[in-house]
Formats: sequence, structure tokens, C-alpha cells
Amino acid sequence: MIAIQQAQIRPLHEYPLRMPSASFDRSRLEEKKRTPPDMLARGHMIQRIAEDIRLRKLPILGVYGTWGSGKSSLMSLVLDILNKQNDDTTNDIMVCCWFSPWYYEVEGEIAAGLIKSLRDIKRQIEANGDGLRIADLKGIKEQAGKVITHIGNIASMSKHWGVNAGGTFLTHFGKIMSGDEVVEVDKEMEKLVTKITESVSKANGGRNARLVVFVDDLDRCAPQILVSMFEWLKNHLQTKNCTYVIALDHEAAARAIVGTYKDYLGESTDIAYGYRYLEKLIDVEYELAAPAKAEEMAIRQVYPADFPYNNLEDIARAAVGGDFPGVTNIRDLMQLRSLRIPRTMLKIVYRFGLSLNNVAEGQGQGDEKLLHLRGDYPFWLLFLITIYYRLDPTSLTDFANGKGPLFEIFSGHDPFKDLPLKELLDSRADKKDDLNEWLKEGPRKEFVDFAREARSRSGNTLQPPAAEALSLMAQIIRENALPTTQPG
Repeated sequence: MIAIQQAQIRPLHEYPLRMPSASFDRSRLEEKKRTPPDMLARGHMIQRIAEDIRLRKLPILGVYGTWGSGKSSLMSLVLDILNKQNDDTTNDIMVCCWFSPWYYEVEGEIAAGLIKSLRDIKRQIEANGDGLRIADLKGIKEQAGKVITHIGNIASMSKHWGVNAGGTFLTHFGKIMSGDEVVEVDKEMEKLVTKITESVSKANGGRNARLVVFVDDLDRCAPQILVSMFEWLKNHLQTKNCTYVIALDHEAAARAIVGTYKDYLGESTDIAYGYRYLEKLIDVEYELAAPAKAEEMAIRQVYPADFPYNNLEDIARAAVGGDFPGVTNIRDLMQLRSLRIPRTMLKIVYRFGLSLNNVAEGQGQGDEKLLHLRGDYPFWLLFLITIYYRLDPTSLTDFANGKGPLFEIFSGHDPFKDLPLKELLDSRADKKDDLNEWLKEGPRKEFVDFAREARSRSGNTLQPPAAEALSLMAQIIRENALPTTQPG
């Protein structure tokens, strides 16, 4: 039990909450960006990627992970290491450029957006906090303009012919169709990279220089835009002295690739084709697993430095002054893979803290409905919040209304226990398909497995609150405020 009455520990609601940005964004280069701390303990991976860039000089690296898994933060930490290593005059200089394709998506051809980022390499260097100088900025801008012109010509011509601007069709027939435009864009791209590296080398003591382009959130783009960028990289934008580090959800990218080429694949539309495509494009990949420290990271970000608790289990105990039914299941709940996405965890921790504060405020004001919440309300509040972020809105509504598979499991009526029995299926024929959907791999099955294990371990001590209490908690979660009308 936590002794929250000790003088040195304040009540939870006295600790100010803040919802920090869940991702690190360098897309706006007007100001210097802060490098995030490595709160997810990925230092070994960060160092290895930096080595693959600086020492092994690999052309294209992939950083794979679901949305919100920390890809942007990890790449920013890699960039920071490369910048710091530039201070060692025995090292080659890494000239880093940060490119956010979705920022240029409205223009229709993000390959030109990449060149625009390179054209603004001076602002890139300043935004990254590096002290590198550039000898021929005017020459870089002029050369970038030439590349952009060639890309525009190819893109315009490809729309007329109905083919992908970066695709292999143009690689083979571009000379006939566009007067050497395809050949020229390759040459001019190599000249641009050479102009950048030689300009930096000349202005910084003659040390060798290499260009590193970090491509962030490519999977935010529409599928056809994403695949077009892959085609440009595969056919035209790779050149010596240049490394691309691409962050994306590789499953989403693979599906986009299959969808784009479905007319050519015929019946062979398996996602494996998309993975093989990525394998040929990317030299080495790093996949971000669900981090074990996501919960602690989120608490450290949401609460101030003097906050005394490191996990949601202890925070829940502190909210009610000790143990309660379900408190020991919080640890298992927060280990669900679908919840350990850093961005998701930040939102869960923030909303949980805000909801606890709202309940405490309402109880302090004598709100009758909140005063009669059972002592185990923190568990159910947190469980509803996790449903809110990882399942569909119907699942939260159903649970709050005393319906749905998860509510049935916690109530002791497991709808999956005897699913194969014919008589049970016949009696629930109208729900058979819905129930089977809950057993497919993914977040819903994770929640089913958790609910069954929690119910098995806790028995009748873990019973859902009354419908009125669940609806009240769901309202607090959705509104981020007390569900009562305050005077004045």
C-alpha cells in the first residue's frame, strides 16, 4: 500500500499535467530543433545505424515501425550523433538533411520536394544545430533548380502517358519519349550531391563529406505518392556519397506497393510482393519493437520531474489510497503490445491522469455520482481509456452499456469458451461472425486474452461496475472534463 498521506508526497491532482508532442518533427526548419532524450533505451540501435551510415556507407537504410512507435525520435537521435561526430576532425563530415514528404504531398510530386530540402541545405544545417559552413550556396541552389526542372518535365510527360514518373518504364523508354530527360535527371542529381559535399568539404578544412537524407513519415502519404517516391529512389535519386534513411510502417508500405501494382500482378496480390520490393530497395532495415519502457517514458513526459511514481499501477493505488480489486492486473494490461506504442502510451497516461484529477475534483465538490464510485474505479477507468485508444468507438460504447464480448468475459459469461460447440453456435448464430472477428490476431484478440486471464486470476473479485458508473467514466474519458455543469 502506498502511504500517500506522507507530507513529502502531494495528492495526485496537485501535480501539473502536460501533453507533450509524441513525435519529433524537424519538418519546419525556421527554428533550431531540440533533440529528444533516448527515453526508450534504444541507444544500441541508434549507434549501429550511425555506424552503418558513417563507416559502412550504406546507400539506403530503413527504420520500420508502426505509427507512433518513435521512428522520428530515433532518427533525430541518429542525426544528433552524426553531428557530434563531425566535431572529430579525423572523421568524414556527415551533411544531414531532414525531409518530410507529406509536407510536399499537395504539390503532387514529392521527389521535387526532396530536392527543395537539399536546396535549403544551409537552413537544414542551422536547424540541426551543426556549425558547418558552405562554400558555394548559390551554386547549390542553381544546381537544385536544374534537377527540379528535369523532375517536373518527367512528371508532366508521365501524366500524359499514364505511367509512374519514377518508374522503370520511363527508365527504358525515356530517351525516346522525353529527349534524354531521364538520363539527365540522374546526371544532374549526381552533380547536386557532389556540389553539396564539395562545398561543405572546401569550407571545412578539406575533409571528405557525405550527404545523409532522413526521410520521415513517408507512410503518411497517399499510397500512389509513397510508391512514386520509392520509384524515384530506386531509379534516379541514388548516387555516390549519399545515404537515405527512410522511416515508415513497412506493412503499410508493402500494402501500398501491392495496391499500386495490382494491375500488373493479376491474381498474385499477396503482401509478400510488397515486402520483396522493399527488400530489394533497402540495404538494411531496423525494426522498432514495442519498447519495454514506454509506460515509464510516458509518465516522465506527462508528469513533472518530482512526480514520485514510475508506473500506472502505483498511480492507481495513490488515487484511492491503497490496494483494490484489479490493481494487480494493471501491470499486465499495460504490457499489451498494442498499448506499448510510445505515442499511444503518452495519450493513455495523459488521459488517465486527467481523468483521475477530474474524479478527485468532482468528489471534492461533493458530486454524488462521483462520490459513489467503487474503490476499484481506477482500473476500470484505465481499461476504458485503453479501449478508447486501441479499439473502435463501438467497443467503448458497448462496454459502458454493459454489452459486448469484453463485458461478458469480465461478468463471468465467456462467449468464446465453448465457441466450437454446435448448439452454442446455433443459439448465437446472429453473433457468430462478430465473435470470430474478435479472435483474429490484433488488438481485439489481445484485449480478449487479457480479459480472460484477468478474470481467471481474480475471479468474482473483478466484477464490472454498474452501468451508470461505467457510463459516467466513459463520459469523463470522452469529454476530458467533469461531466457536470459547474456553477458560474
